[in-house]
Amino acid sequence: MTNNIKNLFVSENESLKSVLKKLGKTATKVLVVVDGKKRLLGTVSDGDIRRYLLTGKDLNTDIAGIYKKEPIYFKKDEFTNEQAKQIFLKHKITLIPITSEDNKVIDFISWEELFS
Repeated sequence: MTNNIKNLFVSENESLKSVLKKLGKTATKVLVVVDGKKRLLGTVSDGDIRRYLLTGKDLNTDIAGIYKKEPIYFKKDEFTNEQAKQIFLKHKITLIPITSEDNKVIDFISWEELFS
């Protein structure tokens, strides 16, 4: 895996509008929410935002109350491609962050990468 994970990083203080723009630029359905030290906080998907907006909320709201705070992720070198495939199929997700031992996001694996 040689993904450029930094393109997918967002802060929990970013606005919905900013996150939607980033989703459009990266052409992904999921972004990775990290703190200032790049530690995994969660994930936010276009679906999470869409459901939130359908409740009549504002685009200028930050994503702190929207993103998934208990995301599915792997620790580096602690998973196989077969395990990843099973997780993707079971949970119907499109991206899984990969973290170092100190929980810093260092890479990701995507549905497209694994199943193509």
